[in-house]
Amino acid sequence: MDLSLSLSIFLSLLFQKCSVPALAATTNEPPDALIYVVCFQTKNESLCQEALRSYPLPPEGLDFKILCQASIAVSNADAKSTYNLIGSLKRNESDPKILHELDLCLYAYELSIRGIAKANNSLIARDYDGLYKIAVNNQVIESNCETGFVEKGLDEPIQLKEAGKKFQDLGDITVVIAKHLKDMKH
Repeated sequence: MDLSLSLSIFLSLLFQKCSVPALAATTNEPPDALIYVVCFQTKNESLCQEALRSYPLPPEGLDFKILCQASIAVSNADAKSTYNLIGSLKRNESDPKILHELDLCLYAYELSIRGIAKANNSLIARDYDGLYKIAVNNQVIESNCETGFVEKGLDEPIQLKEAGKKFQDLGDITVVIAKHLKDMKH
C-alpha cells in the first residue's frame, strides 16, 4: 500500500471520527485497512506490515482476533529461530562470561516461547486482559537477555542484538492488538 493511500485511509478515519473497533466491523474499508491502523501504532510500522502480511490472512472479515493470531504465530516462529541462534552462538563461543549470558538468554527465550503459547490460549479463551498482560510480560522477559550483557559490560553478539530487537518489535504488534481487544471488551 503506498503512503498516500495509507494516509488517505487514516485521515478519512480520523475525520469521520471512526473508532478503531468500528473499523474492524466496517465492510467498505479496504481489506488491509485494519493492518494499517494497527501497524501505525507500533514501534516498527514496516516490520509490522511485513509480518502481518506474511501470514495467510482471509481476504474478507479481517478483525483483531485474526490479526492477533497472525502476530502470535509470527512471534512464535521468530522466538524459536532466535532460540536456535543462541544455541549456535553458544557452540562457537569460548568466553565463560558470554556463555553464561547466552545460557540466560536461552532461558529467557524458553520462557518467551511458553508465554507465546499462553497468549494463544488466552486469545482462544477470549481472555483479552490475560492476553495483554502476557504480551507485555514477554517483552520484559526478552529484554533480560540484553540487560545481562549490558550490566556486565559484555559485548552482546550483533546477531543476537538484532534478533532481540526484532522480537521486541514483533511482540509490540501483539501488545497493540491485545490492548485493542481488551479495550473493546470493556
